[in-house]
Amino acid sequence: MSTTPLHEATQFRRNKQFKAALTIYGPLWEKDPGQFGEWDGWSYAFCLKEMSLFQEALEVCRKIYPRFKNSEFITGLYAQCIYYTQFNKNSLPPLTVQRKAVSAMVNLSPPHKEYSFTVIAIFQYCRRLMEEAPVPWKEIEEWLLRMDPDLLRRDSLKYQLPDGKYVEYASQQEEWYSIMVRAKAGLHQPRELLELVEEAQKRNIHWHYQNDIWMMRKKAFAYSELGQPEKAKQILNDVLIKKKDWFLYSDLGDVTVDTNKKLVAWCRAALERGQLEMKIKLFEKISRLIEQDADLKEIYKQHLLLVARIRLENGWNFSPDLESLLNTHQIDLSIVNSAIEVYNGLKPFWEKKTGVSKNKKSGKVKFIHKNGKSGMIEAADGKSYFFPLSEVASPQKLIVPGARVQFEFADGFDKKKNKPSLMAIRISLLS
Repeated sequence: MSTTPLHEATQFRRNKQFKAALTIYGPLWEKDPGQFGEWDGWSYAFCLKEMSLFQEALEVCRKIYPRFKNSEFITGLYAQCIYYTQFNKNSLPPLTVQRKAVSAMVNLSPPHKEYSFTVIAIFQYCRRLMEEAPVPWKEIEEWLLRMDPDLLRRDSLKYQLPDGKYVEYASQQEEWYSIMVRAKAGLHQPRELLELVEEAQKRNIHWHYQNDIWMMRKKAFAYSELGQPEKAKQILNDVLIKKKDWFLYSDLGDVTVDTNKKLVAWCRAALERGQLEMKIKLFEKISRLIEQDADLKEIYKQHLLLVARIRLENGWNFSPDLESLLNTHQIDLSIVNSAIEVYNGLKPFWEKKTGVSKNKKSGKVKFIHKNGKSGMIEAADGKSYFFPLSEVASPQKLIVPGARVQFEFADGFDKKKNKPSLMAIRISLLS
């Protein structure tokens, strides 16, 4: 029995000899694409895809699709090729092209189908939409509603790096809930948001990228929007026991009604580690809050100077309001060399407002854990405090056993014992 060229090429494909298969498929396709049946056409496009010839594979799929619209193999591969040519590259096409590509993928390979690349494409497109200003939350919600979270993969994705270590990524289900919660917040639908968070929590999802913190932040703002600030404050205070980030203190100030407590929370946010340019809205909020306080006139002007210097050093435009305030208060930006100089000058005010100076201690590093990410400090009074290396202001390489340090102590959370505990934060090396 003689072997046809198409059969021979198929055998090469089955043996994963894709390049050899293409040397046969290519000339046959050029001569007469019509001789390719469903499986031959799929096999040719598959070999092209496996050789990373995605555009060529896409063209083959386009040609054979009209004849085999009901073939799940053809439509699935067609959708994959759209994904590889439109989303799996460094330079993405315009949003209009991406929208058209995702729509085509939904029609070809609906997201409920197992191993559908459409799920990945929708998530990537939604993340891209979240970069727009203003964010089109309604469109994002509509795309997410094309998927059923019950049918999305629950398992986290793990990949091995060249050095042998593993990196873990969020499951499709986690991705869906994390984006949808943001969408509900952006659409100002607090009740729907709270229901969604409760639904997500019942699924016992293993969270990544601080998505659990983002969920709690949005939950807090939902309660605040519903006129329940105390519930919002409680949620954020619970989160702050486990995670101390400047933006969480900023959130706490946002939902706090009492102006004095609001200022304390925002001043604490100002003191926490973080890039100055990321905190510019925080400094603006503090300035507006103290603007009418005659006793804090100079502090108010220093906050305006800080905002202006940050904008100047980042090449950002000044708003007409800021220009007017700088002129009204005769603030000269050249009286300081940098924004960090102004920031350091404001620290005593923030520390006094928050009372953190009362929590300052000195001691020495007892040891660094084997993971190299945390350790223990023994204070001068003999008490020991856990600390994460991320709280070290000095070069971390200088924080070694025996090093003398200054730190603050605050409520923390012992993950091993699963209970609250004191921890050292804002650690600096003593000379």
